[in-house]
Amino acid sequence: MIPQRPNNPMNRQRIHLLINLALFQLVWFACIFGGNLAAVLMTPLLLGWHLRQLKPREWPLLLLFTGGGALLDSLLLASGQLRLAGASTDWWPHWLLPYWLLLLWLAFATTLLHSLAWLMQRPLVASLAAAVFAPLSYWSGAQLSGASISPAGLAIIALQWTLLIALTSRIIARMSWFSHKPAL
Repeated sequence: MIPQRPNNPMNRQRIHLLINLALFQLVWFACIFGGNLAAVLMTPLLLGWHLRQLKPREWPLLLLFTGGGALLDSLLLASGQLRLAGASTDWWPHWLLPYWLLLLWLAFATTLLHSLAWLMQRPLVASLAAAVFAPLSYWSGAQLSGASISPAGLAIIALQWTLLIALTSRIIARMSWFSHKPAL
């Protein structure tokens, strides 16, 4: 018989990281397929769980990252590099971020000190990963939702995310959220 250790802190930590990642992915799909209503329904599920995992002084990071991301996407929308399906109406300007996209930024921010903590401790690797995977995520989301993004928009996203993640990893390091610093 194999002894079970349900109270092992390492097992709990891994489970928490997997839950963080899974809930973010759930919110991502909800936002892409369901827009504002799905985002308003699903994001509180992630945030409710995240409140129990919150690290000291994490709220400022969540708000700063969400605000920075919202600004970057607003610039993409205003420049026409990114066009969201059904986003332009008589009462909602095309350049103003819809709720679901703002909530998606907040949802992603919850991964920075949790399921992506291993990556954020390596600023160079994190920045390179952002340069590759952020445009891929935007492109995938556009394909699934009927949005459109120009090739120049994808290049801009790669640059924006590279800089945003580099800056965020520096902020995280200065705030001493991690007890050790890996080489890369």
